[in-house]
Amino acid sequence: MDKSKDLITIDFPELSWEPETAVKSLNTLYSYVMKKAIKADGWYYRKKNWKRFMGTALRYSAIVFTAVAGIFPILGTIYKVNDVPSIEPAWSAVAVAIAALMIAIDKFGGFTSAWVRYIMAAQELDKIIETFRFTWEKEKLKFSSSIHSDEIQRLIESCKTFISQINEVVQDETQKWVAEFQTALKEVDLAAKAAAKVAKEKTKLQEFGAISIEVENGQNCDNGWDLVIDSHSERNFIGKKGAFNNIKPGIIEVKAAGTISGRNVSDIKLVSIKGGEITTVLMSLN
Repeated sequence: MDKSKDLITIDFPELSWEPETAVKSLNTLYSYVMKKAIKADGWYYRKKNWKRFMGTALRYSAIVFTAVAGIFPILGTIYKVNDVPSIEPAWSAVAVAIAALMIAIDKFGGFTSAWVRYIMAAQELDKIIETFRFTWEKEKLKFSSSIHSDEIQRLIESCKTFISQINEVVQDETQKWVAEFQTALKEVDLAAKAAAKVAKEKTKLQEFGAISIEVENGQNCDNGWDLVIDSHSERNFIGKKGAFNNIKPGIIEVKAAGTISGRNVSDIKLVSIKGGEITTVLMSLN
């Protein structure tokens, strides 16, 4: 978005302030500053239509997908197949995600906010231009074939002030855009980091875990001790320590059993397994 080019593409006119050409030069200077102002004003009026279209389309789409997210569960309940909802509830989450994406695109692209900024900037420029036009027409009543130098200086200063006001409006709008864009970048960066963290956590949960078992009196077992995981995975160990890997994350039952001096002994514990981690379990056979 380069608005500055609309303010500098008009070359500054060659002016002569000799008494016989002073009035003509003032009119030339007036035409110059007016062209620059009108070009800046026209830029906002042209560009606002595209911003309005994109902003409206994205916002209305977000509203539609949000509504669809609420409708899916209702339709699934109404239209069942063998008492099973015909529409998966997960589609509601998809619709909500799309709605959020639409809003995020609008915010990052600055479509709706830019539309509002452009309208406000154009209205402010209109006000400045119209005020200057009337002021200049009033000053023209004083023009004659000859004009005093002090009047020329005052009118030149008036043109300078006018174009400075135009530039201030454009600069102010541009600064607002820069601040808004930087804020959007920070929000996108934070959202990306949060999403990466969630994805990492989900991946970690999907990884297998492991357990390290220490049975304080395991060395006293007659023929070692057996480690049973969830009643189906079994291994025999000699001594105090044992281990089991490739265990799915979640709550599992760990049982250690053996015989000490002909007597059956065991210990059972519930253990929380985390993906990508080794969980240490202390047990005692009684």
